[in-house]
Amino acid sequence: MSNRCASKYLTMLFVLGILLPAYGMWIRHDIDNMLIGAECVCAADIDNDGDMDIVASATVGDDIVWYEHVNDTLWSRHDIDHSLDYAYGVYTADVDNDGDTDVIATGYLADIVVWYENILPNTSWPVHAIVDLFGPGDIVAGDIDADNDVDIIVCGFETGILVCYLNPSWTPDTIDANIIQAYNPFLVDLDGDNDIDVLAVSFASDDVIWYEAPGWTKHYLDKDLLHAGALYAADIDGDGDQDVAATGHDADMLVWYENALPDSSWPKHIVDRDLDGPCIVWIADMDNDARNDIVSNAFFDTGWYWYKNALPDSSWLKDTVYQCPSGPQYIWVVDMNEDGFLDVVATDLSSSDVMWFENPLIGVAERQRENIAGNHLALSATIFRGPLVLPKGRKCRVFDITGRVVEPARMAPGVYFVEIDGKIENKVIKVR
Repeated sequence: MSNRCASKYLTMLFVLGILLPAYGMWIRHDIDNMLIGAECVCAADIDNDGDMDIVASATVGDDIVWYEHVNDTLWSRHDIDHSLDYAYGVYTADVDNDGDTDVIATGYLADIVVWYENILPNTSWPVHAIVDLFGPGDIVAGDIDADNDVDIIVCGFETGILVCYLNPSWTPDTIDANIIQAYNPFLVDLDGDNDIDVLAVSFASDDVIWYEAPGWTKHYLDKDLLHAGALYAADIDGDGDQDVAATGHDADMLVWYENALPDSSWPKHIVDRDLDGPCIVWIADMDNDARNDIVSNAFFDTGWYWYKNALPDSSWLKDTVYQCPSGPQYIWVVDMNEDGFLDVVATDLSSSDVMWFENPLIGVAERQRENIAGNHLALSATIFRGPLVLPKGRKCRVFDITGRVVEPARMAPGVYFVEIDGKIENKVIKVR
Protein backbone atom coordinates (compact mmCIF):
# COMPACT_ATOMS: atom_id res chain seq x y z
CA MET A 1 0.00 0.00 0.00
CA SER A 2 1.45 3.38 -1.00
CA ASN A 3 1.73 6.22 1.52
CA ARG A 4 -0.99 8.09 -0.40
CA CYS A 5 -3.31 5.09 -0.19
CA ALA A 6 -2.50 4.60 3.46
CA SER A 7 -3.25 8.23 4.18
CA LYS A 8 -6.53 8.01 2.28
CA TYR A 9 -7.44 4.80 4.14
CA LEU A 10 -6.64 6.38 7.49
CA THR A 11 -8.81 9.39 6.66
CA MET A 12 -11.70 7.10 5.71
CA LEU A 13 -11.36 5.20 8.97
CA PHE A 14 -11.60 8.35 11.03
CA VAL A 15 -14.46 9.78 9.02
CA LEU A 16 -16.43 6.54 8.84
CA GLY A 17 -14.62 4.02 11.00
CA ILE A 18 -15.57 5.62 14.28
CA LEU A 19 -19.14 4.83 13.34
CA LEU A 20 -18.59 1.35 11.97
CA PRO A 21 -15.48 -0.83 12.49
CA ALA A 22 -14.37 1.14 15.51
CA TYR A 23 -17.33 -0.27 17.38
CA GLY A 24 -15.50 -3.57 17.36
CA MET A 25 -16.69 -7.11 16.88
CA TRP A 26 -19.89 -8.38 18.39
CA ILE A 27 -19.03 -11.36 20.58
CA ARG A 28 -21.07 -14.51 20.09
CA HIS A 29 -22.09 -16.45 23.22
CA ASP A 30 -23.68 -19.86 22.63
CA ILE A 31 -26.65 -20.80 24.79
CA ASP A 32 -27.61 -24.09 23.10
CA ASN A 33 -26.40 -25.86 19.96
CA MET A 34 -28.91 -28.71 20.10
CA LEU A 35 -32.34 -27.10 19.89
CA ILE A 36 -33.51 -28.91 16.76
CA GLY A 37 -35.54 -26.55 14.59
CA ALA A 38 -34.85 -23.50 16.77
CA GLU A 39 -37.59 -20.99 15.97
CA CYS A 40 -38.76 -18.18 18.25
CA VAL A 41 -36.98 -16.74 21.26
CA CYS A 42 -37.71 -14.20 23.96
CA ALA A 43 -36.04 -12.95 27.13
CA ALA A 44 -37.53 -12.58 30.61
CA ASP A 45 -36.59 -13.15 34.24
CA ILE A 46 -38.18 -16.57 34.63
CA ASP A 47 -36.74 -17.45 38.04
CA ASN A 48 -37.00 -13.97 39.62
CA ASP A 49 -33.29 -13.74 40.36
CA GLY A 50 -32.81 -10.35 38.71
CA ASP A 51 -31.21 -11.34 35.41
CA MET A 52 -32.52 -12.20 31.98
CA ASP A 53 -33.28 -15.83 31.14
CA ILE A 54 -34.22 -17.09 27.68
CA VAL A 55 -37.29 -18.98 26.43
CA ALA A 56 -37.29 -20.63 23.00
CA SER A 57 -39.36 -22.91 20.76
CA ALA A 58 -38.25 -25.69 18.43
CA THR A 59 -40.42 -26.82 15.53
CA VAL A 60 -38.63 -30.07 14.70
CA GLY A 61 -38.06 -31.11 18.30
CA ASP A 62 -41.57 -30.05 19.44
CA ASP A 63 -39.86 -28.31 22.35
CA ILE A 64 -40.55 -25.34 24.59
CA VAL A 65 -37.50 -24.70 26.77
CA TRP A 66 -36.10 -22.08 29.09
CA TYR A 67 -32.45 -21.35 29.74
CA GLU A 68 -31.40 -20.25 33.19
CA HIS A 69 -28.86 -17.44 33.08
CA VAL A 70 -26.10 -18.72 35.37
CA ASN A 71 -23.56 -16.23 34.02
CA ASP A 72 -22.84 -14.61 30.66
CA THR A 73 -21.26 -17.80 29.28
CA LEU A 74 -23.06 -20.52 31.25
CA TRP A 75 -26.70 -21.47 30.73
CA SER A 76 -28.72 -24.28 32.27
CA ARG A 77 -31.39 -25.75 29.98
CA HIS A 78 -34.78 -26.63 31.46
CA ASP A 79 -37.53 -28.32 29.47
CA ILE A 80 -41.06 -26.96 29.70
CA ASP A 81 -42.68 -29.20 27.08
CA HIS A 82 -41.24 -31.95 24.85
CA SER A 83 -44.38 -32.74 22.88
CA LEU A 84 -46.01 -29.56 21.54
CA ASP A 85 -46.29 -30.62 17.91
CA TYR A 86 -44.32 -28.15 15.78
CA ALA A 87 -43.84 -25.70 18.65
CA TYR A 88 -43.76 -22.32 16.99
CA GLY A 89 -44.72 -19.04 18.65
CA VAL A 90 -43.53 -18.32 22.18
CA TYR A 91 -44.03 -15.35 24.48
CA THR A 92 -43.74 -14.58 28.19
CA ALA A 93 -46.13 -12.75 30.54
CA ASP A 94 -47.68 -13.10 33.99
CA VAL A 95 -50.86 -14.78 32.76
CA ASP A 96 -52.34 -15.62 36.19
CA ASN A 97 -51.30 -12.41 37.98
CA ASP A 98 -49.33 -14.24 40.67
CA GLY A 99 -46.16 -12.18 40.31
CA ASP A 100 -44.02 -14.52 38.22
CA THR A 101 -43.48 -14.97 34.49
CA ASP A 102 -45.43 -17.67 32.66
CA VAL A 103 -44.89 -18.92 29.11
CA ILE A 104 -47.40 -18.82 26.23
CA ALA A 105 -46.92 -20.92 23.10
CA THR A 106 -48.52 -22.15 19.89
CA GLY A 107 -48.37 -25.66 18.47
CA TYR A 108 -48.70 -25.19 14.72
CA LEU A 109 -49.40 -28.86 13.99
CA ALA A 110 -51.00 -29.46 17.39
CA ASP A 111 -53.64 -26.84 16.44
CA ILE A 112 -53.58 -25.37 19.92
CA VAL A 113 -52.57 -22.28 21.90
CA VAL A 114 -51.47 -22.97 25.47
CA TRP A 115 -49.90 -21.32 28.47
CA TYR A 116 -47.52 -22.92 30.96
CA GLU A 117 -47.81 -21.98 34.60
CA ASN A 118 -44.60 -21.03 36.35
CA ILE A 119 -44.53 -22.75 39.74
CA LEU A 120 -40.78 -22.57 40.35
CA PRO A 121 -38.90 -23.89 42.26
CA ASN A 122 -41.08 -26.86 41.29
CA THR A 123 -39.66 -27.91 37.92
CA SER A 124 -42.98 -28.95 36.36
CA TRP A 125 -44.92 -26.50 34.20
CA PRO A 126 -48.68 -27.21 34.34
CA VAL A 127 -50.13 -26.66 30.87
CA HIS A 128 -53.43 -24.83 30.32
CA ALA A 129 -55.28 -24.70 27.01
CA ILE A 130 -56.31 -21.28 25.71
CA VAL A 131 -57.95 -22.33 22.45
CA ASP A 132 -57.98 -25.02 19.79
CA LEU A 133 -57.08 -23.24 16.56
CA PHE A 134 -56.06 -24.68 13.20
CA GLY A 135 -52.45 -23.78 12.40
CA PRO A 136 -51.70 -21.05 14.96
CA GLY A 137 -48.50 -19.06 14.46
CA ASP A 138 -47.10 -15.92 16.04
CA ILE A 139 -48.42 -14.60 19.35
CA VAL A 140 -48.12 -11.57 21.58
CA ALA A 141 -49.62 -10.67 24.97
CA GLY A 142 -50.87 -7.48 26.58
CA ASP A 143 -53.80 -5.94 28.43
CA ILE A 144 -56.07 -5.17 25.48
CA ASP A 145 -59.27 -4.47 27.42
CA ALA A 146 -57.64 -2.52 30.28
CA ASP A 147 -58.86 -4.87 33.01
CA ASN A 148 -55.41 -5.46 34.53
CA ASP A 149 -54.76 -8.91 33.16
CA VAL A 150 -52.90 -10.29 30.17
CA ASP A 151 -54.80 -11.07 26.98
CA ILE A 152 -53.40 -13.13 24.10
CA ILE A 153 -53.31 -12.12 20.41
CA VAL A 154 -52.82 -15.00 17.98
CA CYS A 155 -52.24 -15.20 14.24
CA GLY A 156 -54.30 -18.05 12.80
CA PHE A 157 -51.86 -18.59 9.97
CA GLU A 158 -53.82 -21.36 8.27
CA THR A 159 -57.32 -19.98 8.97
CA GLY A 160 -56.58 -16.40 7.89
CA ILE A 161 -57.65 -14.77 11.14
CA LEU A 162 -56.16 -12.51 13.79
CA VAL A 163 -57.84 -12.97 17.17
CA CYS A 164 -57.54 -11.57 20.67
CA TYR A 165 -58.44 -14.00 23.47
CA LEU A 166 -59.55 -12.15 26.58
CA ASN A 167 -58.29 -13.37 29.94
CA PRO A 168 -59.56 -15.11 32.08
CA SER A 169 -62.27 -16.91 30.10
CA TRP A 170 -60.38 -16.62 26.79
CA THR A 171 -63.39 -15.11 25.06
CA PRO A 172 -62.46 -14.51 21.39
CA ASP A 173 -62.46 -10.96 20.05
CA THR A 174 -61.82 -11.22 16.32
CA ILE A 175 -59.57 -8.45 15.05
CA ASP A 176 -59.51 -9.57 11.40
CA ALA A 177 -61.32 -12.56 9.89
CA ASN A 178 -59.60 -12.19 6.53
CA ILE A 179 -55.85 -11.74 6.82
CA ILE A 180 -53.99 -14.29 4.72
CA GLN A 181 -50.87 -15.76 6.34
CA ALA A 182 -50.67 -13.27 9.20
CA TYR A 183 -47.38 -12.79 11.00
CA ASN A 184 -45.85 -10.87 13.85
CA PRO A 185 -48.70 -9.15 15.77
CA PHE A 186 -47.49 -6.09 17.66
CA LEU A 187 -49.21 -4.02 20.36
CA VAL A 188 -48.80 -0.24 20.52
CA ASP A 189 -50.85 2.92 20.96
CA LEU A 190 -50.26 4.06 17.40
CA ASP A 191 -52.67 7.00 17.30
CA GLY A 192 -51.98 8.38 20.78
CA ASP A 193 -55.52 7.94 22.16
CA ASN A 194 -54.41 5.89 25.18
CA ASP A 195 -55.65 2.50 24.08
CA ILE A 196 -53.77 -0.39 22.54
CA ASP A 197 -53.88 -0.81 18.79
CA VAL A 198 -52.66 -3.90 16.94
CA LEU A 199 -50.25 -4.16 14.02
CA ALA A 200 -49.68 -7.19 11.80
CA VAL A 201 -48.43 -8.17 8.35
CA SER A 202 -50.00 -10.36 5.69
CA PHE A 203 -47.26 -12.40 4.05
CA ALA A 204 -49.41 -13.59 1.15
CA SER A 205 -51.05 -10.23 0.43
CA ASP A 206 -47.91 -8.07 0.89
CA ASP A 207 -49.73 -5.90 3.43
CA VAL A 208 -48.59 -3.95 6.47
CA ILE A 209 -51.70 -3.23 8.56
CA TRP A 210 -52.79 -1.51 11.75
CA TYR A 211 -56.06 -2.07 13.57
CA GLU A 212 -57.45 0.88 15.46
CA ALA A 213 -58.94 0.22 18.88
CA PRO A 214 -61.68 0.11 19.90
CA GLY A 215 -63.52 -1.75 17.17
CA TRP A 216 -60.47 -2.80 15.14
CA THR A 217 -60.88 -0.45 12.18
CA LYS A 218 -58.44 -1.68 9.55
CA HIS A 219 -55.86 0.72 8.08
CA TYR A 220 -53.10 -0.04 5.60
CA LEU A 221 -49.59 1.31 5.91
CA ASP A 222 -48.54 -0.52 2.75
CA LYS A 223 -50.18 -2.89 0.25
CA ASP A 224 -47.06 -3.54 -1.78
CA LEU A 225 -44.27 -4.88 0.46
CA LEU A 226 -43.57 -8.20 -1.23
CA HIS A 227 -44.10 -11.00 1.30
CA ALA A 228 -44.18 -8.69 4.30
CA GLY A 229 -42.61 -10.72 7.08
CA ALA A 230 -42.32 -8.73 10.30
CA LEU A 231 -42.73 -5.31 11.86
CA TYR A 232 -41.97 -3.28 14.97
CA ALA A 233 -43.16 0.11 16.23
CA ALA A 234 -41.24 2.84 18.05
CA ASP A 235 -40.30 6.49 17.54
CA ILE A 236 -37.67 6.53 14.78
CA ASP A 237 -37.57 10.20 13.81
CA GLY A 238 -37.70 11.64 17.33
CA ASP A 239 -40.99 13.48 16.95
CA GLY A 240 -42.71 11.72 19.84
CA ASP A 241 -45.05 9.39 17.95
CA GLN A 242 -44.77 5.74 17.00
CA ASP A 243 -43.31 4.92 13.59
CA VAL A 244 -43.19 1.43 12.10
CA ALA A 245 -40.34 -0.60 10.59
CA ALA A 246 -41.04 -3.68 8.46
CA THR A 247 -39.34 -6.35 6.37
CA GLY A 248 -40.29 -7.49 2.89
CA HIS A 249 -38.96 -11.03 2.70
CA ASP A 250 -39.08 -11.28 -1.09
CA ALA A 251 -38.79 -7.55 -1.67
CA ASP A 252 -35.31 -7.98 -0.13
CA MET A 253 -36.03 -4.75 1.65
CA LEU A 254 -36.04 -3.20 5.11
CA VAL A 255 -38.23 -0.08 5.37
CA TRP A 256 -39.77 2.29 7.88
CA TYR A 257 -43.06 4.17 7.73
CA GLU A 258 -43.34 7.67 9.14
CA ASN A 259 -46.32 8.25 11.40
CA ALA A 260 -48.14 11.27 9.97
CA LEU A 261 -51.44 10.74 11.82
CA PRO A 262 -54.11 12.09 11.66
CA ASP A 263 -53.03 12.18 8.00
CA SER A 264 -53.68 8.65 6.77
CA SER A 265 -50.56 8.52 4.61
CA TRP A 266 -47.54 6.68 5.92
CA PRO A 267 -44.47 7.98 4.05
CA LYS A 268 -42.24 5.01 3.26
CA HIS A 269 -38.48 5.26 3.73
CA ILE A 270 -35.91 2.71 2.61
CA VAL A 271 -33.38 1.50 5.18
CA ASP A 272 -31.83 -1.30 3.08
CA ARG A 273 -32.95 -2.32 -0.41
CA ASP A 274 -30.42 -5.14 -0.80
CA LEU A 275 -31.08 -7.48 2.12
CA ASP A 276 -31.61 -11.02 0.84
CA GLY A 277 -34.63 -12.51 2.61
CA PRO A 278 -35.01 -10.26 5.66
CA CYS A 279 -36.91 -11.89 8.53
CA ILE A 280 -37.35 -10.09 11.86
CA VAL A 281 -37.00 -6.39 12.68
CA TRP A 282 -36.52 -4.59 15.99
CA ILE A 283 -36.27 -0.89 16.85
CA ALA A 284 -34.02 0.11 19.77
CA ASP A 285 -31.25 2.52 20.73
CA MET A 286 -28.22 0.27 20.22
CA ASP A 287 -25.51 2.89 20.83
CA ASN A 288 -27.11 4.99 23.60
CA ASP A 289 -27.20 8.18 21.54
CA ALA A 290 -30.89 8.81 22.35
CA ARG A 291 -31.97 7.86 18.81
CA ASN A 292 -33.63 4.58 17.95
CA ASP A 293 -31.71 2.33 15.58
CA ILE A 294 -32.92 -0.76 13.71
CA VAL A 295 -31.85 -4.39 14.08
CA SER A 296 -32.73 -7.03 11.50
CA ASN A 297 -31.59 -10.33 10.05
CA ALA A 298 -31.64 -11.94 6.61
CA PHE A 299 -32.12 -15.64 5.98
CA PHE A 300 -30.32 -15.83 2.65
CA ASP A 301 -27.68 -13.25 3.55
CA THR A 302 -27.13 -15.45 6.63
CA GLY A 303 -26.51 -12.51 8.90
CA TRP A 304 -27.74 -10.25 11.67
CA TYR A 305 -27.30 -6.51 11.21
CA TRP A 306 -27.92 -3.22 12.95
CA TYR A 307 -28.52 0.11 11.26
CA LYS A 308 -27.41 3.30 12.99
CA ASN A 309 -30.00 6.05 12.86
CA ALA A 310 -28.38 9.04 11.13
CA LEU A 311 -31.58 11.04 10.59
CA PRO A 312 -32.25 13.63 9.25
CA ASP A 313 -29.69 12.16 6.83
CA SER A 314 -31.65 9.57 4.86
CA SER A 315 -28.81 7.04 4.93
CA TRP A 316 -28.51 4.35 7.58
CA LEU A 317 -25.07 3.13 8.63
CA LYS A 318 -25.10 -0.66 8.45
CA ASP A 319 -22.97 -2.79 10.76
CA THR A 320 -22.78 -6.58 10.85
CA VAL A 321 -23.62 -8.13 14.18
CA TYR A 322 -22.76 -11.65 13.08
CA GLN A 323 -22.45 -13.65 9.87
CA CYS A 324 -23.15 -17.39 9.90
CA PRO A 325 -23.15 -20.16 7.29
CA SER A 326 -26.79 -21.13 7.76
CA GLY A 327 -30.22 -19.59 8.41
CA PRO A 328 -30.81 -16.74 10.89
CA GLN A 329 -34.31 -17.02 12.26
CA TYR A 330 -35.38 -14.83 15.17
CA ILE A 331 -34.28 -11.78 17.17
CA TRP A 332 -34.88 -10.44 20.66
CA VAL A 333 -33.09 -7.30 21.80
CA VAL A 334 -32.26 -6.94 25.51
CA ASP A 335 -29.34 -5.99 27.77
CA MET A 336 -28.12 -9.47 28.67
CA ASN A 337 -25.02 -8.58 30.69
CA GLU A 338 -26.38 -5.45 32.41
CA ASP A 339 -23.66 -3.18 31.02
CA GLY A 340 -26.13 -0.54 29.88
CA PHE A 341 -26.03 -1.48 26.20
CA LEU A 342 -28.54 -3.63 24.34
CA ASP A 343 -27.47 -7.03 23.05
CA VAL A 344 -29.09 -9.34 20.49
CA VAL A 345 -30.52 -12.79 21.31
CA ALA A 346 -31.07 -14.99 18.27
CA THR A 347 -31.94 -18.40 16.89
CA ASP A 348 -30.50 -20.15 13.85
CA LEU A 349 -33.01 -22.57 12.37
CA SER A 350 -30.55 -24.51 10.21
CA SER A 351 -27.89 -25.09 12.85
CA SER A 352 -30.22 -25.55 15.87
CA ASP A 353 -28.43 -22.75 17.71
CA VAL A 354 -29.66 -20.38 20.37
CA MET A 355 -27.14 -17.62 21.07
CA TRP A 356 -26.65 -14.05 22.09
CA PHE A 357 -24.39 -11.42 20.62
CA GLU A 358 -22.69 -9.03 23.00
CA ASN A 359 -22.79 -5.38 22.02
CA PRO A 360 -19.13 -4.27 21.81
CA LEU A 361 -19.78 -0.68 22.86
CA ILE A 362 -18.69 0.57 26.25
CA GLY A 363 -21.27 -0.10 28.93
CA VAL A 364 -22.01 1.49 32.29
CA ALA A 365 -19.54 -0.74 34.11
CA GLU A 366 -16.82 0.27 31.64
CA ARG A 367 -17.30 4.05 31.59
CA GLN A 368 -14.31 4.63 33.89
CA ARG A 369 -11.95 3.25 31.26
CA GLU A 370 -9.56 5.71 29.71
CA ASN A 371 -10.78 7.60 26.65
CA ILE A 372 -8.30 5.89 24.37
CA ALA A 373 -9.27 7.64 21.16
CA GLY A 374 -9.49 11.11 22.68
CA ASN A 375 -6.06 10.95 24.30
CA HIS A 376 -4.08 9.14 21.61
CA LEU A 377 -5.45 10.03 18.17
CA ALA A 378 -2.27 12.04 17.49
CA LEU A 379 -0.07 8.93 17.53
CA SER A 380 1.31 7.91 14.16
CA ALA A 381 -0.23 4.69 12.88
CA THR A 382 1.23 1.40 11.71
CA ILE A 383 -0.79 -0.45 9.08
CA PHE A 384 -0.70 -4.25 9.21
CA ARG A 385 -2.35 -7.34 7.81
CA GLY A 386 -2.81 -10.74 9.43
CA PRO A 387 -2.08 -11.36 13.14
CA LEU A 388 -0.75 -8.59 15.37
CA VAL A 389 2.71 -9.44 16.71
CA LEU A 390 3.22 -8.19 20.28
CA PRO A 391 6.59 -7.99 22.11
CA LYS A 392 7.36 -11.04 24.21
CA GLY A 393 7.94 -10.71 27.91
CA ARG A 394 5.97 -7.45 28.15
CA LYS A 395 2.50 -6.84 29.56
CA CYS A 396 0.41 -5.93 26.52
CA ARG A 397 -3.20 -5.01 25.97
CA VAL A 398 -5.03 -3.96 22.80
CA PHE A 399 -7.89 -1.43 22.84
CA ASP A 400 -10.31 -0.53 20.09
CA ILE A 401 -11.17 3.11 19.51
CA THR A 402 -13.98 3.01 22.09
CA GLY A 403 -11.57 1.95 24.84
CA ARG A 404 -12.67 -1.66 25.01
CA VAL A 405 -10.03 -4.38 25.47
CA VAL A 406 -9.82 -6.63 22.41
CA GLU A 407 -8.19 -10.04 22.10
CA PRO A 408 -5.47 -9.78 19.43
CA ALA A 409 -6.73 -12.97 17.79
CA ARG A 410 -10.23 -11.44 17.39
CA MET A 411 -9.25 -8.12 15.83
CA ALA A 412 -11.46 -7.06 12.94
CA PRO A 413 -10.28 -4.45 10.41
CA GLY A 414 -10.12 -1.08 12.17
CA VAL A 415 -8.09 1.24 14.38
CA TYR A 416 -6.51 -0.03 17.62
CA PHE A 417 -4.17 1.17 20.34
CA VAL A 418 -1.49 -1.02 21.93
CA GLU A 419 -0.68 -0.61 25.62
CA ILE A 420 2.74 -1.93 26.68
CA ASP A 421 3.54 -2.13 30.37
CA GLY A 422 0.72 0.24 31.25
CA LYS A 423 1.43 2.91 28.62
CA ILE A 424 -0.17 3.43 25.21
CA GLU A 425 2.76 3.07 22.83
CA ASN A 426 1.33 2.39 19.38
CA LYS A 427 -1.63 3.07 17.15
CA VAL A 428 -2.23 0.36 14.56
CA ILE A 429 -4.63 -0.08 11.64
CA LYS A 430 -5.61 -3.62 10.72
CA VAL A 431 -6.67 -3.74 7.09
CA ARG A 432 -7.50 -7.46 6.87
